[in-house]
Amino acid sequence: MREQVGRRHRVRVAGGVALAVLALGVIGGCSGVQDKGSSVRKFDTAGGSADSAASLTSGAGSSGGRAAPKGPSAGAQVAEDRDVIYNGSLTVRVGDAPKAADKARAVADDAGGYLADSDADLEGTKEVHVTLRVPADGFDQAMDDLAKLGSVQARKIGSDDVTDQVVDLKGRLKNAEASADRLRELLAKAENVQNVITIEDRLTQRETEIEQLTGQLEVVQDQVKLATIRVTLTEKDEAAVNKDLPGPLEALRSGGVAFVNVVLAVVVALAFALPFLLTAGLALWLFRRWRKAHPKAKASPPPPIWGQAPPPPVQPAPAAPAAASAPVAGAGEPAGDE
Repeated sequence: MREQVGRRHRVRVAGGVALAVLALGVIGGCSGVQDKGSSVRKFDTAGGSADSAASLTSGAGSSGGRAAPKGPSAGAQVAEDRDVIYNGSLTVRVGDAPKAADKARAVADDAGGYLADSDADLEGTKEVHVTLRVPADGFDQAMDDLAKLGSVQARKIGSDDVTDQVVDLKGRLKNAEASADRLRELLAKAENVQNVITIEDRLTQRETEIEQLTGQLEVVQDQVKLATIRVTLTEKDEAAVNKDLPGPLEALRSGGVAFVNVVLAVVVALAFALPFLLTAGLALWLFRRWRKAHPKAKASPPPPIWGQAPPPPVQPAPAAPAAASAPVAGAGEPAGDE
């Protein structure tokens, strides 16, 4: 009995020891995992590269600190540090093209821009073409205001990212200016006439290059700063078939217009050919009058050959007498009947 109790006691003690050892192992593993995680975090914080820090910074900036786009929303948001050229075109049908052109110019003035070009055709189709330059920030508003002038027939918006071109021009301009500065320093220190001439020649080339690059950069920056809008203002064509008519009426109207056009084309062709027809008729009438006044002469016999008598004229054969041709009475009767 005592042995069984002692055995049970040893078993309980062993089980408790085992549980204690298992608990210590679990605690140690958890602490090891925490130490490992903390060491990794310490390594990332202390020994992280500048690229990772920059990526974290840029990620935070792109998610929460995105700047407003510089130009209009032409389909995609453009970052503020991009150089984009915006251009648009509109075809608007209006009642009075000259008055609409004045309103379009007023739209450009209100947006802070100006009228760059104007071309009017007031005969026939009566169209006015205007080119407007407006600030890029007011591009969308200007397009909407111009569309309100009449019925929009066509609308197009385009953009061209010239950031790389601007960066390239600025870099080339900076290098050219630095080279020109070095050449000026060398020119100040030159003592030989030949060296002076050579350096001045190189300096002139650099200055010319600087002027060209400066002009190109100014043109591109001006296009980026001011968007271009080309507007075509056309009046309503009353002779055109109304698209709002029902099908049969529209077909009848189209057929009538086509018939009138064909008749007019035939009349124009006849009017064009009338002088030629009159000239040809007059020439034919004069030719017939001349033929009547100058009849064609009969052909004469050929002249005789020298030393040969002319052939006698051909006499017509005499007609046979009527008595000879008539039968003799009683010629066929026998003689014994007398």
